[in-house]
Amino acid sequence: MKPVLALLLLMPATAWAATNSEAPRSSRPVATGIPHTCLEYYPSIAMSRGDEGLTTIRFTIKEDGTVSEAWVQISSGSDLLDQATLDCARAWTYKPAMLDGKAVAVPWAVRVEWYMHDTFEGPAPDQAPPAPDSHWSAPAALPDEDHSCAISFNSGTNDTLVEPTKPTVVQFTITPEGSTRDPLIASSSGSATHDAYAIGCVVGWHYVPAKRNGKPVSAHWSATMPWRNKKLPAK
Repeated sequence: MKPVLALLLLMPATAWAATNSEAPRSSRPVATGIPHTCLEYYPSIAMSRGDEGLTTIRFTIKEDGTVSEAWVQISSGSDLLDQATLDCARAWTYKPAMLDGKAVAVPWAVRVEWYMHDTFEGPAPDQAPPAPDSHWSAPAALPDEDHSCAISFNSGTNDTLVEPTKPTVVQFTITPEGSTRDPLIASSSGSATHDAYAIGCVVGWHYVPAKRNGKPVSAHWSATMPWRNKKLPAK
């Protein structure tokens, strides 16, 4: 049986985006909390019988950022995959939409693609790993490599960098060879300088790759940079 992947695609063409995208004092919801992916929800029965498809769901993002009133707009053709999409989405949280400085509830939609493919891409590190019978082992940092990404702050110069109040979260892929590729900012620190440094830091990392059934495979991964006034390692 081929390994699986669940891709989530945001569909911002909702009523909110359509009517408020140009409003000067409005903002769209922003995903927070656990990564908004659904790989760990792929039903084992659906995998065993080869169910694949694309499920589009709609829901409301409430004023407190939680999801409610989720329903299937376009079915994948599999009741199991449709239900898994709903179960997955109900665990998501958001920074709510804002209108004139006040949090508001908005309609939203996402599309999740469930399909089998030949290169297994595992969950992010803060997600549950695949089921034990998948024979999956997570990537591991090389023991002699420092995967910190601290940045120096020079308080005595005019180009002082202000420590961000939020961490930078970078998502990337670890290849079967253990290198990294396709890094992107999943959650910004609010500082373009720190975010750019985080990307540059991640591309130099190496890992013992993930394995499935004893064979190295690529894996989705993420790293969080807390930016706590630590000194940049000496070159």
